[in-house]
Amino acid sequence: MKKHLIPINKNFYKANMHCHSDWSDGTYTPEELKKLYKEQGYSVLAITDHEGLFYHSELDDPEFLTVPSLEYEFNEQRGENFDNWIVCHLCIYKKDKSDIYQIGIDPDWKHPKFKWMHDERWDMAKSKGEILNKAHTPEAINLAIKRLRDEGFIVTYNHPRWSMEDYSVYMQYEGMNNLEIFNTGTILGGFDDDNGVVFDDMLRSGKRVFCVAADDNHTPNDMFGGFIMLAADSLDYDKIISAFENGEFYASCGPIIEDIYVEDGVFGVKTSTPAKAVCFHTGTRHSACQKAEDELFEAKFTLHEDDIYVRAEIIDKDGKKAYTQAYFLAEI
Repeated sequence: MKKHLIPINKNFYKANMHCHSDWSDGTYTPEELKKLYKEQGYSVLAITDHEGLFYHSELDDPEFLTVPSLEYEFNEQRGENFDNWIVCHLCIYKKDKSDIYQIGIDPDWKHPKFKWMHDERWDMAKSKGEILNKAHTPEAINLAIKRLRDEGFIVTYNHPRWSMEDYSVYMQYEGMNNLEIFNTGTILGGFDDDNGVVFDDMLRSGKRVFCVAADDNHTPNDMFGGFIMLAADSLDYDKIISAFENGEFYASCGPIIEDIYVEDGVFGVKTSTPAKAVCFHTGTRHSACQKAEDELFEAKFTLHEDDIYVRAEIIDKDGKKAYTQAYFLAEI
């Protein structure tokens, strides 16, 4: 019997969940970002300006939805040159849009680049509780993640390669919802932030995380490269955020997935755009890559009972990828 692992009876909404406006260190105003992304077929945008949680509800319309969100940073300073610092960046998203506050703003810290901190917008960022410990240590970051999750936020771990974090660091983190498997801005900056290896490291250790592709755009050049496709009945905030929290989405840089399924011990993916290859990864060394002489629209992979989990990467003729979530065999 075929079991669909992503809803096929729902609508798919294109979303960028990591985006910066000129309120912090981006180029465009929130209004300009809406126009640009909507023109490219996006329905959902999280404007994750640094350190400030805002809900741009004035941008919402029946075909476009914004998500109250921000990007926090935890820095290990190594000298005066930022290029030498090791950092951890987390995007966070509020599940309840009617209660927009952020955790523990430090009233004595104002970054010179972040414009919202230096005018009347400072008073728009509502703070709750004691100041968040922003030390770059696993203990501080794990406490922050727990506190954020407890306060109703979804947490994404961003661009580990750009952050200069390696296995010994990121494997100590606990409790995040998502890993950024692809980041347009850092890829264009020369970093190998196509993070399938990091994803598998986390999955093989038992961490339950979903994968996200996003832009992290700061300039006109690093836009429309990575996105997710959210499966929901309608463009309703609660339904969109539920799909995001529960992994009812896939990540992509171009290819469009039509179906992800398991049937009689076989894991399969169907696409509505042609692929040149589909690669399957598991929690063991058991893997496979199917290549097409011309075009490939469906690929299948026979599972072994000890595979732990399975996921797929779809690659099109231009080398652009789509990424399924990882599905644990004990649950499917």
